[in-house]
Amino acid sequence: MTLRAGKSILPYFINIMNDIYFKGNVASQLGFTPEHKLCSSAKTTSSPEASIDWKIEAMSDYLPQEVITNILLRLPIKSLVICTSVCKSWGSMITNSSFIQAHLSHRINFNNLHGTHLLLLHGVSCENYGNNFFHHAHIHNLKKEVYSLHYDSHVFDEYCKIGFQSPVADRKMSNECFRVVGICNGLVFLADDLSRLGYNFMIWNPSIRKSVILPKPGLRYETFGGYNACHGFAFDAITKDYKVVRIVEEEPGDQTFVEVYSLAAGSWSDSRLVDPQCGINIGSPQAFVNGALHWDAHRFRSSSYRYFILAFDVSSELFREMMLPKSLDPNLASFLSLQLSVSGDGKSLAMFVRDSTRSSFLDIWVMKEYSVQESWTKLYSIYPQDPADSLLRPLCFRKSDIIITPWILTMRALSYLTEMMRSFAEQKKRLVQQ
Repeated sequence: MTLRAGKSILPYFINIMNDIYFKGNVASQLGFTPEHKLCSSAKTTSSPEASIDWKIEAMSDYLPQEVITNILLRLPIKSLVICTSVCKSWGSMITNSSFIQAHLSHRINFNNLHGTHLLLLHGVSCENYGNNFFHHAHIHNLKKEVYSLHYDSHVFDEYCKIGFQSPVADRKMSNECFRVVGICNGLVFLADDLSRLGYNFMIWNPSIRKSVILPKPGLRYETFGGYNACHGFAFDAITKDYKVVRIVEEEPGDQTFVEVYSLAAGSWSDSRLVDPQCGINIGSPQAFVNGALHWDAHRFRSSSYRYFILAFDVSSELFREMMLPKSLDPNLASFLSLQLSVSGDGKSLAMFVRDSTRSSFLDIWVMKEYSVQESWTKLYSIYPQDPADSLLRPLCFRKSDIIITPWILTMRALSYLTEMMRSFAEQKKRLVQQ
C-alpha cells in the first residue's frame, strides 16, 4: 500500500533495545535450525561442501580456538548466521548458549562504550486514531506501518528501517496491526490485542527477519467466556528461556488467572489462579526489571479500589505485591493514570503519573531500591507552560532523557521529533537546576 499525503503517522510504541541479538538455549527456534521452517537445511553431503568443511577444519589447526572465538564475537548477528553454515564446528560453537551469552555481553559493552544503543520505533499511518480507557488504542483504516531503529542519542538519527511482513493473514487478525508488547535481548513480542483481544502472538527477530508464531492459549472466549487480558515478555536467566506471560481476568471480574508460554518448550502452561487475586488494566504496559515483570493492578475493598503493582518473578513464576509511593494515596489512584516503565540504565522500576482527564501534570518516579516502598523517589514534576494545554504522553526512559509522543502526531511531526526531544531535555535540565 502507498502512503497517502496528509495521513498521520503515529509512533505509538518506543522501547529501549541494545541491539538485535540472540540469547539463551532457544536460538534454534529463531533462525539456526529448520524447526518452525525458519531456515534452510545445511548442505553436508556433496563433495564440494565436504571439501570446504575440511579446509575450515584445517584452518582451525593453525589458529588457536580462542582467536577464532574472539573474531566471531565481534561479528554482527547477520554475519554470524552465515558463519553457522561454514562448517560443523563453527555452527556448533555459534549456537552454543555460552557463546550466545558472550556475544550479547560483548555487544552491550560495545554499545555502552560508543553510545550506539538503539530504540525501536513502530509508526503507523491510518485515517483515525484514538485511545479508550486505560492504555488501549484504536487504529482505523490502517494504510501503512513502519518499524525503524534509531540511535539513542541527542539527535535521534535513524539507523535503519526494518521490513516487516506479517505471517498472519489479515482476515485472521482481530486488529489492523500488532502491538509491540515488549523487547528482550533484541527479540520483539507482538500481540494482536491493540483494541480487541485476539489470539495471534508472535516472537520476532528483526535482525534476520525470522519469527515464531505461538499456538493459541488455553484461555479463550470459547473455553472461558468473556474476559480481559494483559501480556508480558521476559527472559528467564536461570533456565535461559524466553517466556510470554498472559494474565486473564474473568468478566465481571470474579477471578484472575495466568498462563505462561515457554519458547524452549513451545507450549503454554496450564492456567492457574493469580495469587494475590486482583483486577488488571487492559493493555497495561509491562516493566521488566530485576528478573520480574510488573503491571499496575487493583482490588476492590471497603467500597473502593486499592491500586498497587503486581510483580511476576519469571524464574519462580510466583506473584507478589509491591506498593505505590506512600504519598500517592492508593484510593485516589483511580483518578490518575499510572504507567510503569524502567529507568534509563535498566536497573530500576520507574513510573509516570498523570491525571486521567486532561494531562495537566506529569510526575516521574523511580524506585531506588527494588521492592522497598520507602525508596520511591519523585525525580521531578512537569506542567504545561499554558494551563489550558495538555502534556504529551510519556512512553519510556532513554539512557539520559524521556521519550515522549503526542496523543496524535501528524505525518510531518516525525521530521521535528528530534526538535521536540531537545525541547523536553532542556525543560528537564531547567527543572533539575531549580
